[in-house]
Amino acid sequence: MADASFFHEIWKRRQHEVGYDWDVADFEKDEETVRPEFVAAVRRKRLNPVNKSVEPYVPFWSKCYRYFTSITVLVFFFCLVLAALFGVIVYRVVIATVLYVSSDGIIQERTNLIASSTAAVINLIIILVLNFVYQKIALGLTDLEQHKTDTEWEDAFTFKMYLFQFVNYYSSIVYIAFFKGRFTGYPGNYDYIMLNSRNEECDPAGCLIELCVQLAIIMIGKQAFNNFKELILPKLVVWFRSREVKEDDDIIYSRWERDYHLDTMPALGLFDEYLEMVIQYGFVTVFVAAFPLAPLFAFLNNVIEIRLDAYKFVTQWRRPFAARAEDIGIWFGILRGISAIAIVTNAFIIAFTSEFIPKLVYQHRFNNGSMDGYIDFSLSHFKVEMFQNSSRPLNVDEELFPQAVTTCRYRDFRNSDRPEEFTEAYWQILVVRLAFIVVFENLVVFLSWLVMYLISDTPYYVKLQILREKYLLNKALLDADILKTQKEAQKNNVENS
Repeated sequence: MADASFFHEIWKRRQHEVGYDWDVADFEKDEETVRPEFVAAVRRKRLNPVNKSVEPYVPFWSKCYRYFTSITVLVFFFCLVLAALFGVIVYRVVIATVLYVSSDGIIQERTNLIASSTAAVINLIIILVLNFVYQKIALGLTDLEQHKTDTEWEDAFTFKMYLFQFVNYYSSIVYIAFFKGRFTGYPGNYDYIMLNSRNEECDPAGCLIELCVQLAIIMIGKQAFNNFKELILPKLVVWFRSREVKEDDDIIYSRWERDYHLDTMPALGLFDEYLEMVIQYGFVTVFVAAFPLAPLFAFLNNVIEIRLDAYKFVTQWRRPFAARAEDIGIWFGILRGISAIAIVTNAFIIAFTSEFIPKLVYQHRFNNGSMDGYIDFSLSHFKVEMFQNSSRPLNVDEELFPQAVTTCRYRDFRNSDRPEEFTEAYWQILVVRLAFIVVFENLVVFLSWLVMYLISDTPYYVKLQILREKYLLNKALLDADILKTQKEAQKNNVENS
């Protein structure tokens, strides 16, 4: 997480440096004009107290109504994402139940892997389909809000689109990391999601493996799909347009005619490129504790992405129009927000999803530095006679179990006689988990603050150049005032004489 803060500070330094070189440091405040769409759509006008000109404006009550409409639609689609997630959960429960009763032993052994992998693929398909719908909805809502400048419009659209993408891509991962297996009950008092299906449980090895599989499929699948779309679609468009003209040996097919058949840059410009990188940044930072290979896959993807984008801009797209911008807009604030969320999520993943804390407590509290017997320590006993009828094991193999099974073991820290009560070890581990979260978050925040303090936002030579410009500007104004005063004095002397 301190690396993320280091990245932010280096980015700000480079941003100020480039902004000074291109003279866009105060572009949004001094030079940006009103959107033509805003002027055409807004009928009310009022006097601007600054420049004393009549200009269109949106009343406060109208803004409240429009923003309330946007928020309502956003909440509806967030609920739609959660409904899709619930459907994937139901699919996973049903497919796991079907595979468990299969006669094929290989399938039975790999039930959890098959169910989680296929569910992740289905979830990826749902994500890709909903993304197309989300973009249309976000465009409509942003136009409804009637923003005055292009920067305000782009920031509002970006924020909505990223919220859509955040919930869409990360909801299933957050569910597996923090909620799956937490509300299953215990033997004798299981919780049911449907009539005869218990709530989802983690694999006996824990939910971390399934979380890693989910992350790998969604992250790698998304990157592969985006690279395919960015390369194949422009080539197909160019190919179909070029088929419209038949070349002849007697006709010279000029360069500008060939360029005319190239595809145009999308209306949103580089928005898709920024969105792809920010979503990837979320995978790399927010869930890196669960999928340590995420930075490696992100690096490999970006190496390929650079070459694909270069090929696309040079050979498949027409030359885009240049547009000035002060910075990357709201994207930088989103990156800062992701880094803040990443501190909390990684702390909880390490403390509650992984086995790091229970192993640490067992090793140093119960077994004098050794891990021998940890599996037995992490399993609780339960009397079979206390099973609910719907959960009682059936068709026990008498050859494998010649004697009647009286107790079973399951992952938890509960009393054998009263399973509704937790053991002392559970409360000790819980205290250590909460203490770890507090220490981890405060340590990372301190390191982030230290990086921000040590690295200046603006390079030293840029500060000197800005101060030099201000000095020359003030000197020029002073010289102009002195010259004007001298001319007025000379004029008065001539008139008096």
